[in-house]
Amino acid sequence: MLLFSWLKNVSTLLPKVNKYLKPINYIYIHAHQGNRRTGFCLSSVGCYETRLRKHMKGMRTSQHMVMKLSSQARTGSENQYAFYALRKIYRTKLTLTEVEMNALRSTSNQNLADIVKQCDLVLQSNDSVKQEGNQLYHQISQKLKDVLPKISKNEYFNLMVLLSHVMSGYNILQPSYSVRKEIASTFYGKFLHYVEAKSITYDHVFKLGILLYSLKDHHRFSRDFMHWLILTNQKSTFSALDIPSVGFFMNCFRKDMPKTVSIEIENTFYRHIDEMGIDETALVCLGFFKCWLIFTNMKLVNAIASKLADNLDDVTDISLGAIIKQLRLSSTRVTCNYEVNRKHVSTLLRSLSGHITLFQPSTVVHVLWYSYKLSYLNQDLINAVCCDLMGRKEKILELRLKDLARLLFTLGQFQCRSGDVLFYQMLVDDLSHVRHEVAIKQFPSALVTALVGLGLLQIFPHQLIDQILNETYPKEQVSGYRRDTRIDLARDLYQISESVKIVRPDYIGQTLPHNFLSSYPQSHEIHGRQGANREHCQTKIVEEVQHMVCQVLGGSQYFKTHFILPHFQIADIEIHLDQDGNAVEVNQWQSDGIAHNNTIKTKDSYIRLALLINTPNCFFTVELPDGTTQSRLRGQVSAKIHQLVCLGYTVHQIDSDDMSCVKLRKFIEHFLMSGNRGGQCTNIGGKRGVPTAETELG
Repeated sequence: MLLFSWLKNVSTLLPKVNKYLKPINYIYIHAHQGNRRTGFCLSSVGCYETRLRKHMKGMRTSQHMVMKLSSQARTGSENQYAFYALRKIYRTKLTLTEVEMNALRSTSNQNLADIVKQCDLVLQSNDSVKQEGNQLYHQISQKLKDVLPKISKNEYFNLMVLLSHVMSGYNILQPSYSVRKEIASTFYGKFLHYVEAKSITYDHVFKLGILLYSLKDHHRFSRDFMHWLILTNQKSTFSALDIPSVGFFMNCFRKDMPKTVSIEIENTFYRHIDEMGIDETALVCLGFFKCWLIFTNMKLVNAIASKLADNLDDVTDISLGAIIKQLRLSSTRVTCNYEVNRKHVSTLLRSLSGHITLFQPSTVVHVLWYSYKLSYLNQDLINAVCCDLMGRKEKILELRLKDLARLLFTLGQFQCRSGDVLFYQMLVDDLSHVRHEVAIKQFPSALVTALVGLGLLQIFPHQLIDQILNETYPKEQVSGYRRDTRIDLARDLYQISESVKIVRPDYIGQTLPHNFLSSYPQSHEIHGRQGANREHCQTKIVEEVQHMVCQVLGGSQYFKTHFILPHFQIADIEIHLDQDGNAVEVNQWQSDGIAHNNTIKTKDSYIRLALLINTPNCFFTVELPDGTTQSRLRGQVSAKIHQLVCLGYTVHQIDSDDMSCVKLRKFIEHFLMSGNRGGQCTNIGGKRGVPTAETELG
């Protein structure tokens, strides 16, 4: 009914677009009356919404109204939206022609003719029919038990199409749960006979799936869908018309797709990608994403990115979200040459920067997450997102906890600092709001992720940190949950606890116990990526740095390669100098690491040096407005540097890609002999000479 209200009031809210209102009012009238064409009218709402957006482009106030109405029109689950799109694509398959309808009405089987007549009554949905309510559906259900065994195969599937249209949810009258179960069981039993006779095609499977989905009883169908899919595919390959519907069923059932079938679907999809519209593409992407299947063909990934970039004026929020999520999954899970694909990524992000204000904040979060996962940013896009977020604060407060957590995490990694100090305070207050209580209990890891992102921006809300580090917080769920396939969120708890002690010495809330690390086995990744660290230390640049530091200092006993800040789990080189600039042997150091009172023990007057070797994984690639690219540090690295400076270290960074042996030796000699004192940070490198990436919000 929210959609009906939107359609009914649109003429009042948007008087400047009267030339577009006639078809929309038509949609409202026929939807309200339960007209048989309602399903197709509703599925075309996005078309008129797009025309409205184009017409209002450049008109700030009215454009905001259009976006608000668009949000209401798209309210609903991904499944419901996908169903609308599916009916739009397969309108010829999901409706009967006049010839087919007349054949059903004039059948010699009186019970079948009665069922068709009762279906016509339901579609009319007049006041007299409303009074009969569920009794009418019950009569249909009872007659089906007698009719189905006696009718032909052609009549069986035509009746299936008719009932799927009647039950599709567009009409005011809806059957009860028990009646839906009876109708589904009756059709299902007849279909199994055709399966045993091996006389089914994919078109038959498709029609049964639509009927059971309309009856909200597709769970039993999901058990057999993959089997039937293989059975029908053995006779012939999928056609281009089959692919979007397969994607729809994959989204509904979310079962493990057999590899042979998924590869065949992907190959067919790639062959016909140019013929498919943006809605069809979104259906396939959504199905693959919900089954957690990647596209193995990077040419397909690039083709989808190009298609999306060319159709941003016509794409809806859910379609954009579905495509972006699958692009992210495929691009980050497949070993590929990013230099080859960077052109398509760059084009897509550049196009999104000019359209980002047309989409809801939840969709913007997916775009930011995609950009973060690919380690490739567009400066115009980030600027547009930051300005857009500041202009739509009320919409951000409607985000789910999971989306809000991802938003804060990506803003932290991108180092987007707010010009308005109240912006992040508003988000912190929202995290504490009662509306998130249920979500926090269900997904406690989301709050941890949000606080990690805030910590990268040096924002530490004491109350929330005390909450997640309290003994009553469900840490067993957190430790068992992974943000991706590699990183354990127990590491994030450790990072938050140690970071707040360093950056906010006035924090008096809960922290992790001192034996927290010892509660995990040494093989656990919370102690640092041991295998990755050994490999990292054996790289050429690390060996060169250690060799030259050894030469300059006079031996390996004067420096130590270890985790200076264990909660960041990246090994660095630590050196201590006395007041005369001479290196102090490691066994003479008065302190090692961070004391529990948030400061380093200072019984000596040593100068503490931290030499950070930045590998390519420490950087994002940022495309500037003039088309050139620049590398900038991730928020994780920037936060680590800030904390080392807080602890009194003089921090020096080396870019592993831009240091020659001669340059490296001169640099080491310079920073060792320059007499630097604690609390400083320098960066020595070529093109990566920018230590942080800060974008102002607002």
